[in-house]
Amino acid sequence: VTNGSNAEIELAEGTKNTLESTSYKFAGIHVDVNSKVTFTGSGELDVKNTDSYDGKSSCGIGGQKISTPNSCGTIIFDLDGKITAQGGDRAAGIGTCMKQSGNTPVYGCILIKKGIIDATGGYCASGIGTGPDGGGGSVKIYIEGGTITANGNYGSGGIGNGYNGNAIMQIAITGGQIYGNVKATGQAPFYKQLDQVIIGPDATVTGGVSEYKNGIVFSGNPKTATMKGDVIIPSDVTLTIDDGETLTIPDGRTLTIEEGGTIINKGTIIEKGTIINNGILKSFKYERTN
Repeated sequence: VTNGSNAEIELAEGTKNTLESTSYKFAGIHVDVNSKVTFTGSGELDVKNTDSYDGKSSCGIGGQKISTPNSCGTIIFDLDGKITAQGGDRAAGIGTCMKQSGNTPVYGCILIKKGIIDATGGYCASGIGTGPDGGGGSVKIYIEGGTITANGNYGSGGIGNGYNGNAIMQIAITGGQIYGNVKATGQAPFYKQLDQVIIGPDATVTGGVSEYKNGIVFSGNPKTATMKGDVIIPSDVTLTIDDGETLTIPDGRTLTIEEGGTIINKGTIIEKGTIINNGILKSFKYERTN
């Protein structure tokens, strides 16, 4: 998917498709920066990079080693079928890739609306997210629904950074069944925290969530969350709080809803801190305590 393009890949009903890259230079499906691809349809796709060249392989879907290397564009899954993605050495199954100790920043955006997604990272890489190390950058992962299995490799997150990955991760999972973890990686003194994590009450993450700087993570029964740090509800993300569920914004903390972001509150928001609404806030029950 070339730079600047907007493509759709439809998996025809009843089909089983396979794409395999055996070269470290090329992803199974390369999604160049500033491009967008949407996967639709009800068929199946198995896409992989099978090269094991030390530290230089490409993703199953996303970044590759040549042509604006390592980063990816916007990858959208909106399908009724199944996609299985496998990354090569130090490359995510879906997302970006980076040679260990590399210094190039990586960028990308992954949006899963629905579908069955099974993603496995190569050595030191996440299932959905980034490869290891790198020179920073920013990767966004938004999941609205679907059934997702995400397997990191050598201590990497199922969803999140590759081993010692330096990209700023913004993760919002507002629905769906996630088999795997949401994780930052590394070991002292290089242990990382995810920049922002949102886990909505309608989402299930079987492997749990690791350390994060800013976030809203619902848990328990009924579902409750106390916001950590300062959180942004990004554009294209909708957080729904149902009846009986509670979000608390602590004193001194700020929840910002970006333009294009949405909170639908049918439960309770306890505002001890501040809400800045530049998007949509539909609230049926609201408590302010300061």
